Amino acid sequence: MIKHMDDIAQKGCMSNFDIPYIICKNGAGILSQSFMKRKKEEETFIEIENIIEEKPRKEYRPNPFLIPLSIIVAGAIVAGAILYNGRAANIANATSLAAATATTATPTQAAVSTQTYTVSLADANTQGNANAKVAFIEFSDYQCPYCQQLFQSTLPSLHQNYFDNGKVFHVFKDFPLTSIHPNAMVGALGARCAGEQGKYWEMHDKLYTTDQSTNDATKIEQYASDLGLNTSQFNDCLTNAKYQNDVNTDMDQGNKLGVQGTPTILIGKIDHKKNTVTGHVIFGAYPYSTFQQELDKVLKS
Repeated sequence: MIKHMDDIAQKGCMSNFDIPYIICKNGAGILSQSFMKRKKEEETFIEIENIIEEKPRKEYRPNPFLIPLSIIVAGAIVAGAILYNGRAANIANATSLAAATATTATPTQAAVSTQTYTVSLADANTQGNANAKVAFIEFSDYQCPYCQQLFQSTLPSLHQNYFDNGKVFHVFKDFPLTSIHPNAMVGALGARCAGEQGKYWEMHDKLYTTDQSTNDATKIEQYASDLGLNTSQFNDCLTNAKYQNDVNTDMDQGNKLGVQGTPTILIGKIDHKKNTVTGHVIFGAYPYSTFQQELDKVLKS
């Protein structure tokens, strides 16, 4: 199982967790249930405080015993307000820090798993030199903004320095997080349907360079037309979810690795006889230098 939950929470999309971090949902941040429960309690405190403050006062003669009591109550309210403001500030600071970390993280060896994993290359969508000694396997989601960030900010340098020159074999595995990304599955199916007509990577790139939140079946059918595909064949393939079993196979492989968020990357040595890759996993959309460090290490080993 994954041991780097902090890394995924700050750098990737994930679902089905109740942790006090910002997680990804359609490109936006949402807060965990535990945080929302605490926030609700604080809002209740404010509501009670407002009721106390707005209650009309009755005129009465001062009582020497009540004056000290009122001072104590007032002090308690002030202390409570200070405590609330302090907690709110801490929450705001934590939220800002998490958001900043997600976009400005520095390379860290902690991002790489200590355990090794093995993945099959059978029926995978690939790019580059199939005879390379090292593979870069990407478990990804077509509606995950961190996957889009990886595609736009990191993969161009990886292509230039590793994939296009034959050093490393690029492999893409589908891992749609359908519980938070309703268009992720149709994106995975659409790319495979395009691949049936020799345009897998063209559709793949299209899905990562357009507005992910609007890439539904209608939009993807339009992309197929734009790419010059036989639209009747493509639409029939997409409507009937022809490659659903292939997507499920990728997801099963990811689950065996302990993948619970996207993107998740496995970098390792290829066993050409077994058609498998064995290596370490990087959990999240880290900067290019993190992947460069691991790739160079495996290439030299």
